[in-house]
Amino acid sequence: MKIVFGTTNQRKIEDLKKLIKILDLDLEVLGLDDIDWNLGEINEDGHTIEENSLIKARAIYNFCNEHNINYPIITDDAGLFCDALNGEPGVFTVRYADIERANDISLPKYQCVIKLLKKLENVDNRVAYYRACVTLMMSDGSYSQEVGESRGYIAKDIIGELKKPYFYAVFVLDKYNKVFSSLEDNELLETYRYEALKKILLKIKIVNKIAVISDVHGNYEALKRVLDDIKKREIKKIICLGDVIGKGNYSNKCLNLLKNNLILYGNWEEFFNKKMYTHELAKKRYDILESEISLENKKRLKTLPFSYEIYISGRLVRFFHASPNDAWKNVLEIDRIDKLYEQFLPSSKTGKEVADIVVYGHTHMQNMMKLYNRTLINVGSVGNAFDLIRNEKKDGSKDNTTNADYLIIEGVLNSKENDDIRFEFVSLKYDNNLELANNGNNIEKELYEKEILEGRFRNLKKYEENFKDAKYDIEMFL
Repeated sequence: MKIVFGTTNQRKIEDLKKLIKILDLDLEVLGLDDIDWNLGEINEDGHTIEENSLIKARAIYNFCNEHNINYPIITDDAGLFCDALNGEPGVFTVRYADIERANDISLPKYQCVIKLLKKLENVDNRVAYYRACVTLMMSDGSYSQEVGESRGYIAKDIIGELKKPYFYAVFVLDKYNKVFSSLEDNELLETYRYEALKKILLKIKIVNKIAVISDVHGNYEALKRVLDDIKKREIKKIICLGDVIGKGNYSNKCLNLLKNNLILYGNWEEFFNKKMYTHELAKKRYDILESEISLENKKRLKTLPFSYEIYISGRLVRFFHASPNDAWKNVLEIDRIDKLYEQFLPSSKTGKEVADIVVYGHTHMQNMMKLYNRTLINVGSVGNAFDLIRNEKKDGSKDNTTNADYLIIEGVLNSKENDDIRFEFVSLKYDNNLELANNGNNIEKELYEKEILEGRFRNLKKYEENFKDAKYDIEMFL
């Protein structure tokens, strides 16, 4: 989402961008120059900083309306207030010595500081505070305001570097016991203007989309198709639920395609990291991965997080590969309700709260179900989609299954306030035959081909316990 920041000051624009990045908000900042503002300085004739901030917001809002610009607008105003001077300089902070300098051009630019120190020359009470007000005006003209304060006192002489804003050279913050102009970047983030900006930024409804993918399994053609689709939809945030590697021949190329995206820990990543081979075929699988995966990617695989969570439209959404405890556990939609409910529970590998929505992969089949006012979603598989429940007399077309599957979630990110949320399952055709042609030397070519072309899993017995607990005879589906 784009927002208009009511300033031409590039330093302030960059500071806002920095804060947005720290807060992990998907916002693009436009300054007044970016919207071709041509009305010059706005006359700030309010009696308070709150009034001045609102005056600026309304002026920019009117300009945007005339030019069909429909983005939220952020404006701010700030001032230094001294207790002993009944709040001076206050709303006149920026132009505190303008009259004196207009009458005597020889006076320095920091005459405002000299004027303030002179007024406080024999005053014991030097208590002062900086106060900022930030206004957020939406495209319908509604607005809200937030304020921030930094308390301190005025030094008896100039201490800091004399540069804009000049009063920063004499204002000593109580919190850090040093003048404002000497603060480090991380300390500035805790001061009045940033405090107000943080509050207002978190009020913005950022309706955005997240793409969730899983179980790529070295299928380069399928992953390319999915990433192209995500790019066309202009979705910037991608979460991969693991199992990028294994089965297909292009594990390393797939890891490279996802180098800038969040990848969670899957069972194939655990198999590789811990060398979990117990028979000859498994050892061959490991050796292939060992020779294929680059050193850089091997290091990354060892640092993958197990889970990830975020509030979306008031729901706590938790992501992991298979279950909250174990990257290998098989959870199917046919399972008992008590077992399905366990997917929402916290573990030592997740956050501490019970999740409202759980998104997982591992079993390669897209599905969504509701239980106990919660939502359980399996995103399916990008590179190895199959259907466990098969019967030649009842099966539809295999083309319904042998696609590259993923999930899109749309909602208000980082918000604990209940709001709209949407889920979209995506199933994309890709060049399965080209993928197989590039896997001519795959040591399990026939099994891989059966999965890629027919959507039949190579080892249904792996899920025997799930079918048994659900009182189904697994032989019905072999």
